[in-house]
Amino acid sequence: MQYLPLLLIAVTIVGLGGYFLLKILKYGGVKAALFGAPIEHTIGEVQAQGLKLMRIILRVHKLSTNDRDKAVALEITAKGFLSYNMTPVTLSLAQAQNLVNLLNQAIAEQTI
Repeated sequence: MQYLPLLLIAVTIVGLGGYFLLKILKYGGVKAALFGAPIEHTIGEVQAQGLKLMRIILRVHKLSTNDRDKAVALEITAKGFLSYNMTPVTLSLAQAQNLVNLLNQAIAEQTI
């Protein structure tokens, strides 16, 4: 009885690890598992300005799926001294187009 809480924690950790491992195998990689769809190809990347000693990269991927809610993926990676953070973002076609419009608007306002 005294090992029951420890056993429940261990079963939960193993279960979550197994679930994520199955997603990695299903989609063909860790990044694809985080996006929830296979990556067809990487369109490009942009290096952004961050804090000193910080490197931020924004990658755009085309996802290989029939799900229109997961058409485009943004991978935001921040690397620093002893730190690494990768944030996956999936966009539908409409959301991606909205982002393009907002970026174009911000660029137009800067050139005026």
